[in-house]
Amino acid sequence: MKINSLSHSRFVIFKRKLTPKEESDYIDVLKKAKEKVSHEQNGKSVLIIHAPSLPQKKENNTGVGNIASKDGIMFIDFAKKYWGINEIQLLPMGQYHRVMSTFPIYSGTSMNFGNHVIDVKQFVSENDFNKIVNTNKDNKAVNYYNVVLNDSIQEKVLKNLHENIPENLKSEFESYKKNIPQIIQRKSLYRALREIYNTNDYKYWGGYDADLFNENIVSGDMRKKRISEIEKLKSDTIDFFCFKEFLAEKSFKQAKKQLNDMGIKLSGDMLCGFSYDEVWANPQAFIPNMRNRWDLPVLNFGTEEAEKVFREKIKFYAQNFDGFRVDAAWQYVTPNYTDINTKQLYRKNYGDKYLKIIDDEVKKVKGKDYDLKNISYEFTADNSDFSQFQENGELKPFLKKTNENLYF
Repeated sequence: MKINSLSHSRFVIFKRKLTPKEESDYIDVLKKAKEKVSHEQNGKSVLIIHAPSLPQKKENNTGVGNIASKDGIMFIDFAKKYWGINEIQLLPMGQYHRVMSTFPIYSGTSMNFGNHVIDVKQFVSENDFNKIVNTNKDNKAVNYYNVVLNDSIQEKVLKNLHENIPENLKSEFESYKKNIPQIIQRKSLYRALREIYNTNDYKYWGGYDADLFNENIVSGDMRKKRISEIEKLKSDTIDFFCFKEFLAEKSFKQAKKQLNDMGIKLSGDMLCGFSYDEVWANPQAFIPNMRNRWDLPVLNFGTEEAEKVFREKIKFYAQNFDGFRVDAAWQYVTPNYTDINTKQLYRKNYGDKYLKIIDDEVKKVKGKDYDLKNISYEFTADNSDFSQFQENGELKPFLKKTNENLYF
């Protein structure tokens, strides 16, 4: 294999691919290397990727890459063969929102998939797919504007599909709606109310809509009546949102199956934060006027409502991924947060109570024999946030390797 590094170019050019013999030898070398660095033969070799950044051929480039697409799968197959990976860890896959001119992935939704997850090519006509591709003028970078925004070309194409659902998809979609998760139902209502008030921030909504799920303010009968009104007024918006969730979930499951069949595990990234709609749908689970160091809402740990939402988020990742990373895991051990009005800093210490809840919920979904080492915990933090060590210099007990898990 000859590699030319051109002085005028930042690209590396392979003159030819490996021969079958060279490929076999190369794979053998990778296997031996992994044995050297792992306690277990042929241990983990993880590739962390941002799925929308996956390469796509020009004729397939809608603006975002996709692990469910043919091009996405081809890239991962290449990584498996030439880099020896056996696990993909995805950066957050929730619904991204525009903040100024960017779409920050760590401030998105934490309990559903975003529009960019839809492998749109398999669902729409060739003509409609080409409309999306041809509108994407930038083939060098991710273009969320083409697929995420309400007025994007992909959104328009998917609306047309929703209005003319093929029979094979229609029956699947109807089945999906019969067992739709409560969090998706409430997210769809949020989209409807966002249209009614023309703002994403529920604090500016009128009547009882901002507090629709606050049991201390809105009675069950009032809530039921108002939801019925919203569903009648914005039935298309609600159904369209659920339809996109259906397509995203279907695309993701197909991709996961393909990767698993290739011998690759698929792991997710469990955000420590929550989005506007997730807080609105579970108001009593959060501490009012409190924000953590990233200006995100704070769970009111110690309450039944907070634990319910916490478990619901864990369940989403356990159901959809082979494993997952717990983002900013120290926030579940020693959370600290600030009152946005008084600027007073508060700090709690829960030890490993909520880490055990994660283990418990994962085993409910995956079964008691599931290997909890597939769940990784981010504990790399400043000492002012979280110290990994006791006063005697030893690791805290729940950070040590046990017969159950390894927190790191």
